[in-house]
Amino acid sequence: MTLRKRYLRNIKHNISFYLSSLFLTMLALLAFFMMNIAGNGILDFADDFFAAHHLEDANFKTYMQIPQEDIAAIEKKFDAELNAQRLVNLKENGKTVRVFCRTESVNTYEITVGEDFRADDEVIISEGYADYNSIKIGDSLTLAGTDYRIVGFFQRPDYLFMTENPGDDTKNVETFFLCYLTDQAFDKLENTSEQYYVRFNQDNNIEFRKYINENYHMSSYTAAENNSRIQMVVKQAQMFIIMSYMVLVLLPLVVVMLISIIIGRKVRSEQRMIGTLSALGYTKGKMIRHYAGFAAVPGILGGVLAVIVAAVCAQPFGEVPLNDYEPLRVHCHLPALAAVLGVIVPTLMYMLSSARKVRRLMKADTVELLNGTADSRENRIRHILVNSKMSFRKKFALRSILGNPSRTFVVFLGIFLGCFIMLFGFSFFDSLEYVGTDSSKVIGDFDYEYVFNVLKTGDFEDGEAAIVANAETEDGKVFQLIGVDPANRYLHFKDENGKETDVSTGNYLTSVEAYILNIGTGDKLKVYNPMTMEYREITIDGVIENNYQKAVFMSRAAAADMRGLDADMYNAVMTTEEQDYPDSELYTTVRKSDTAEQMDKLVNTMKFLVYFLLFVGAAVCLISVFVTVNTLVTESRGNISMLKVLGYKNSKIDAIVLNIHHILLPLGILLSIPAAYGCCALFYRSIADLEGALVTPYIRPESFAISAALTVVSYFGSLLLIRNKVHRVDMVESLKDNRE
Repeated sequence: MTLRKRYLRNIKHNISFYLSSLFLTMLALLAFFMMNIAGNGILDFADDFFAAHHLEDANFKTYMQIPQEDIAAIEKKFDAELNAQRLVNLKENGKTVRVFCRTESVNTYEITVGEDFRADDEVIISEGYADYNSIKIGDSLTLAGTDYRIVGFFQRPDYLFMTENPGDDTKNVETFFLCYLTDQAFDKLENTSEQYYVRFNQDNNIEFRKYINENYHMSSYTAAENNSRIQMVVKQAQMFIIMSYMVLVLLPLVVVMLISIIIGRKVRSEQRMIGTLSALGYTKGKMIRHYAGFAAVPGILGGVLAVIVAAVCAQPFGEVPLNDYEPLRVHCHLPALAAVLGVIVPTLMYMLSSARKVRRLMKADTVELLNGTADSRENRIRHILVNSKMSFRKKFALRSILGNPSRTFVVFLGIFLGCFIMLFGFSFFDSLEYVGTDSSKVIGDFDYEYVFNVLKTGDFEDGEAAIVANAETEDGKVFQLIGVDPANRYLHFKDENGKETDVSTGNYLTSVEAYILNIGTGDKLKVYNPMTMEYREITIDGVIENNYQKAVFMSRAAAADMRGLDADMYNAVMTTEEQDYPDSELYTTVRKSDTAEQMDKLVNTMKFLVYFLLFVGAAVCLISVFVTVNTLVTESRGNISMLKVLGYKNSKIDAIVLNIHHILLPLGILLSIPAAYGCCALFYRSIADLEGALVTPYIRPESFAISAALTVVSYFGSLLLIRNKVHRVDMVESLKDNRE
């Protein structure tokens, strides 16, 4: 005798369950594969591209130009590669063009389309901008009144994440791009500036910084690990991989619950068969393995099919999350480890869940199994409210809900998770859109902040002068040191207790930086000068509510003292009016409106993820409700038949049998709101250091309405699919049960 023949018959008999489990398994695995393929593809590409084009270890600016003959001596002294990069920002037709000269050995570019420039009237431009604006090779580009012919497109390692300013959160290929000219053509441009790139062959960057600062007075220093243009490529890819493994574990949990219930019900319905097989000598282990095999089917088939689809579609899968970067030539493939885990993890989860159910029932006595009384809990449930005057419909609903709590839980879980997934997708983007509104209230009332790469003195009557400088913690985390004058007209911060605070009266840490560093009022903080690596230890006098700036605020005099400057010096101004400063003087320009615009761009480029999560949420709700209610109908065939014998119409039977879980619908939807809100908060807190902001979770009312509506439609849609099965039950079914 063999039990293997039962597998095919069982699959045919429970085809809806297996198809549903198969679909959910594939859906979870395809989401896992998509993020895993993209993350690994980006990391592999970045490693090769960074190495081939000699990515910087750091970039810096100095107040004094480093003569070309000194560069060779510095390279020899510190065993490093040091390149001077001449550049200038030009405004052309409302767009910013950053024009470069070639560098020799650091941050070299790669021609991706066309060819390199050879003549003074030729130019190459960044590929992302060219793609976005449908620019072709041979088109003309006007720079400072001179026309140039575009001969090629390029990419460079420190601008794969294309942002205009170092602190920007999203790429900008609409109004910002890069280009290269010959040295002769570049010499004709005005107001040019210079910055430096360095690659270290030894671990001597601290000595290097001190030397450069002592001899040429460094104005800024940014290590590659603190450069968002570089780190966004690496860290976002790593985030994709981490999220993929979370999906691999979490999404199949719904299927685990479904399989657990179906196998549990199947085992209970086959008590007599199990008892007979046990009496014939089949061991407990063999029976457990047999029923675990039923659960393995959707895991193995779903895993194998998902692997095949992912392997065939690896390239388009991997390219889906690439919108944030320049057009990367990423070679995407399905990693062998991911493919193996994609089959093994869901299958093991399903089999272990099934084995646990069977093992519990197999502890019963063989005689009880033969009598079909091994599970006496159901018999007790049948007598609930037996003497109550409650209506038959309500009694039936309560007995069905309480009689199988695991089945009831899966219906609830399907509703809850379906709405939760949709709300989480909406909350992710609603929160980003809300950043523009929220940050404008918190950061300050100024519209423009200009940070210079030169020091200024004297009064600034059109706004407020300030000192803005990068600083580092003991473990190398970068934040801003901001010194302001007393009663700054644009800054109105509140502390943790909601009390308005003048940040020039002490050392005030922003709430996002306090969270990242895990320190608070009264704690000590070592503030390192990134140019010299010297530090001052300061006491935090308070934490101000500001989730969008990693900074310590203090008086301008205190900031000047920490930087060794005169008290009347400043390198930044805040104003409500746009100022016309020479580009050669500017390090960066911050427009308060930029934050909202950047968030809108980010949301628009990632809207596909919202639609994907809406589809997943609706599918989870529909399938989980369909499978569990379908099981209920199968087990209630005798009761449905008897109701028909007693003269109940189909509509009445539908109300009695199918509508018993309606109470779970509003409960699941309402509980999904705080869950989605909390998970969104946890997610943004986990990436606060990467983003440089502690994004406030936010869900728009219309997002909730859409999520709730789709959940309701999915729920009732699943019941609609089952209704015909109820109607097909024959009156003879009840007579069969009586004869048995």
